[in-house]
Amino acid sequence: MEQLLSLAQYDDAGSEQQAPITAFDHVVKDVVSDFLPLAEARSVDLGFERNESVSIRADATALAVLVCNLIDNALRHTPEGGRIDINLFREGGRAVLRVEDTGSGIPEAAVGRIFEPFYRSSQAEGDGTGLGLSIARRIADRLAGSIELENIAAQDRSGLRVIVSIPIVGKCADSMVP
Repeated sequence: MEQLLSLAQYDDAGSEQQAPITAFDHVVKDVVSDFLPLAEARSVDLGFERNESVSIRADATALAVLVCNLIDNALRHTPEGGRIDINLFREGGRAVLRVEDTGSGIPEAAVGRIFEPFYRSSQAEGDGTGLGLSIARRIADRLAGSIELENIAAQDRSGLRVIVSIPIVGKCADSMVP
């Protein structure tokens, strides 16, 4: 029910022009710390590779929902003993949040549908509703941002990489090269 309410709340792809300036890095740290007990219980190494100070114009609650949905998904699909790496950094006037797991990734047939509400791929396990990525996309859209998924298919690992990009604010935002 909570996810349905979130979906409806973020369904309006309106502008966040009046939103406060929020320290994105603080929000990400808080969300990661909330998930640490669950990750430890499953022997999943959840942590930061990079966490730069980045401010964006956004409601902190919306950002927390976005990050929470991404980390929750990563934990659901990362096997026991796996790893989830979080990166937050500036790139060309944008804040980039990258979440990488060591799960099995998304079947190619599901990539085009994965952001649809209630869609769950055939590999989905557990009691998820299929709303988390849809909510995350809607929040990113409201923030004039984007969200992309990439399967990781390296010789030594597999998994999913989720990349969220949102415009930053501050003196450096306008002067950075895109």
